[in-house]
Amino acid sequence: MNVDNLKHSASMLVFILLVSFGCQQDIEKQPITPKEWLQKMGNGNWMIFNIPPKHTGFADVSFEPQLLDSLKSRGITGGRLHLQAREMIDPHTHLLDSKAVDFVSTIIDELTSRDMAVCLQYDCLLKEERYYMGQAAKNKYFKSWRQLCTALKDKDYLLAMCPTIHFQGWDYLYDQFKDTQDSSHLISLNDSTNRFYDDLTKIFRESNPKRIISYRMWFRAGNFAFEDLDLPYDGNSSNPDEEYYMVSGMMGYGIGHWEDYGVWNEYSLNDLKHQLLNNDEAPKDALMHAINWSNKTGIEFWVDRWEPNYWKYGEWTQEQNLEFVKCLLDTLKDHGIASCGIQTRRIWDSKNMRFKNDEFTQQLLKVFDELRWE
Repeated sequence: MNVDNLKHSASMLVFILLVSFGCQQDIEKQPITPKEWLQKMGNGNWMIFNIPPKHTGFADVSFEPQLLDSLKSRGITGGRLHLQAREMIDPHTHLLDSKAVDFVSTIIDELTSRDMAVCLQYDCLLKEERYYMGQAAKNKYFKSWRQLCTALKDKDYLLAMCPTIHFQGWDYLYDQFKDTQDSSHLISLNDSTNRFYDDLTKIFRESNPKRIISYRMWFRAGNFAFEDLDLPYDGNSSNPDEEYYMVSGMMGYGIGHWEDYGVWNEYSLNDLKHQLLNNDEAPKDALMHAINWSNKTGIEFWVDRWEPNYWKYGEWTQEQNLEFVKCLLDTLKDHGIASCGIQTRRIWDSKNMRFKNDEFTQQLLKVFDELRWE
């Protein structure tokens, strides 16, 4: 082969490699559907890290990459990052501290590089701001939310984002409806909630047109059900703009109020599974109600928070708590419902960088091993 042919062959090889690399990069950057994201999440973990430069008063554990490796090795394949930025906002500019944004960005990269799904849930309002959400509080939320969405727009699509808020005004409206049976209060509740999510969605889509947004319900389903959300869904699956969102419920929403079931011994394991699915006392709060709604609308949902009462000094024994976790995770897995459960701080020893050594934690990890999705 002469020199010219060698040069031509070398040039072609370089071209092919560059094209292949570019294609690979495009593949990696392809958006994923909520169903694909939820399959990645599987049995997730609730993470609240100590985020510089200030603690928020409700922090979880110190962040180390070793923690994520350890979680994944035990069948925990995703995480819900809860960013409580109440003390990280400049009161004049309404912008997040840049160090906090950088730190969250690093955690997201560490999670997604391990092929773990992550949902970043964001809240920035002080307690007093949540009682009456005036225009100043809204501006603070909207401006910092836009900053965060823009800063994270180029992240892996395994990152989903979720604006959250517990606005006590919504509770007030529902209480007024219960007391007076005046439906105008319920209409105001629905309208104010949907306007809030609509404004935040518009901001999100400015910089993240194909990223998943997750809408979170703070209410019991009996107060404000999934079907009350005015989601951007038109039933047209051929419209890609309608695909990148999902909803989540916590504790009493979508999976029943197991804490209200009374003394454990009154229920067999089958009874407990029945209550998780059906919740005879409050059917709208039951998992089956959420499943039926999802099947009807085609909108995916997941359970973003659950815990046994082992750490709440309840009446259940260690064995009963473990049986509950098995029952819950088995039920969710049977129905293909992803979840983010136990807080990281419950099971992780930050000082010694390992899972805690107590018997309950070790038995709990075996349950995760047994019921892992992958």
